[in-house]
Amino acid sequence: MSDHASPAGDGVLQRYARDAVERHRDAAELARVVGEDLPTAQGRPWELMSRALSAGDVTAATRAAASDTRCWLPLFTHRGDSQVALPALLDAAERPRSTVSLGWAAIAYPLIVVGMAIFVISVLSVLVVPMFASMFEDFALELPWATRAVISLAQFMATIWGPTLIAAALIIVGRWLMITRSPRGARAAEIFSRSLGLLAEAELPAEDAVQLAASAAKVSLKTVSEPSRRGPMTLAAREALSHEPRAAGILLSAIADCHHDRSQGGLSVTQWLIGPVAIGAVGLFVGLIVIALFMPLISLVSALS
Repeated sequence: MSDHASPAGDGVLQRYARDAVERHRDAAELARVVGEDLPTAQGRPWELMSRALSAGDVTAATRAAASDTRCWLPLFTHRGDSQVALPALLDAAERPRSTVSLGWAAIAYPLIVVGMAIFVISVLSVLVVPMFASMFEDFALELPWATRAVISLAQFMATIWGPTLIAAALIIVGRWLMITRSPRGARAAEIFSRSLGLLAEAELPAEDAVQLAASAAKVSLKTVSEPSRRGPMTLAAREALSHEPRAAGILLSAIADCHHDRSQGGLSVTQWLIGPVAIGAVGLFVGLIVIALFMPLISLVSALS
């Protein structure tokens, strides 16, 4: 099994999914309504939950829980009346499903910016540069090397579909990375700690709680087997588990808040540093193209004056 395939283990998920199907089939309608109110990507896990609960299908419930364990945690932690689990289900639906990790944001932002730059240059190559090239030819101007290079680049961009396709691919890949990549780093530690606190407070066995929290955070069990300073299972989280359930839940929630602040700070640095740098670099390149196109005209005006 790969590191990210069913991190909680099929046995644990199947056991709790079976219990959820037996005890909470009446929550299927609520899950369906929640799924309809959320955007398509966020509502999909709730639709899968609703179908599995309605059909009483343990196999489908296990698959659904493996794809997005967080929305199933309220059913795993409330063993009694489903009505008691309703507030927790609504709270789980209101929480953001994911966020861009720092590492992937560092890749995604430049990809999108560069893709847009290639697209803009392609448009200039088709609509603008040929007009300047025709004007230069009519006046029989001697062109500097920079202008000749821009015209050659424009001819390449205008006659070959490759650059435009590359631009589209970069934009799509960058957007895909920002939306679909599993959380990592501080964000994963936040989800893991918050989920572990909920499970610990419900007095689930510690081993089961750790495995289900790992599945909720989409991290492998290897990364939580031993506490570390920066991993999902931090030394503070391990220490919190040694307290009684209520206190453990409060401590782990506070730890999750700290990880949340760290992840938001890191993402802000990425957005406000890497993004502007990439935009500035692309703007500089486009500006050099414009200057190269106007250099012969400036020389012509100077000669005529």
